[in-house]
Amino acid sequence: LTTAGVIASFSILARDAFLNRRPGGDSVSVIMEAWDNQTQSLLKPEEQPKTATVTDNSDGSYGAVYSITQGGLFRVSITFAGVYGASTPSLLTVSTGPADYQRTYVFGQLLRIKAGSAAMVWVQTRDRYGNALRADPREFPDGTEPMRLELCSAVGG
Repeated sequence: LTTAGVIASFSILARDAFLNRRPGGDSVSVIMEAWDNQTQSLLKPEEQPKTATVTDNSDGSYGAVYSITQGGLFRVSITFAGVYGASTPSLLTVSTGPADYQRTYVFGQLLRIKAGSAAMVWVQTRDRYGNALRADPREFPDGTEPMRLELCSAVGG
């Protein structure tokens, strides 16, 4: 689990078929692609995959550093000279960042709101990268969260 826009890292340990640690010098790549868990397929096959910067520590271990600005589920593939490593591909969840009021918008019956009357208004909060923030699915399984707003001044006359 990581957060959109945050620099994250992980370590890779390379071993041979007999589980001996390799000496280093392998061609290692890390590719991350947006993943749809329901269809078990790439979410956006036309999109360029995200990549990590891989550093060879010359002892069979490698460091991978990445930053993804898109929230969602990603399939992470680690390859050694084009061959998938053990336990890959695997899945990575990238959570959205905190709400950014400059990217948040409100829509609905805004110009017809009257004090003392009910009106339908939707608020779509987004993080600084434009990812839509969702209500906590454990508390609000349908993805919406009830809000109570109080009209403090007249809108539109």
